[in-house]
Amino acid sequence: MMHPWVGGGMHYLATALTHHDAVTPETAELLQREIEMAGDIRVHAGVDLLDSGLVIGRLLASCGAPFASVRASYRELVMRSIFDRPLQRLRK
Repeated sequence: MMHPWVGGGMHYLATALTHHDAVTPETAELLQREIEMAGDIRVHAGVDLLDSGLVIGRLLASCGAPFASVRASYRELVMRSIFDRPLQRLRK
């Protein structure tokens, strides 16, 4: 390999785009703070407001279990804080 992976030891990656009229800069800050409060050093996350009503969440983790956990937490936060809805169980 010519160049190392810029993600370092992070092997799991997700990008979540959410569009809703209720999304504000404060919404992005709230999502970022809530994810950071989990405090798992194996997880890195960034949440930004891209445009009016459009937020992006980027999640990285070094292993699968914390990645699945932060991804589920992020989805729950989005459903609750943006859509004002309880989490709906997904079917397989």
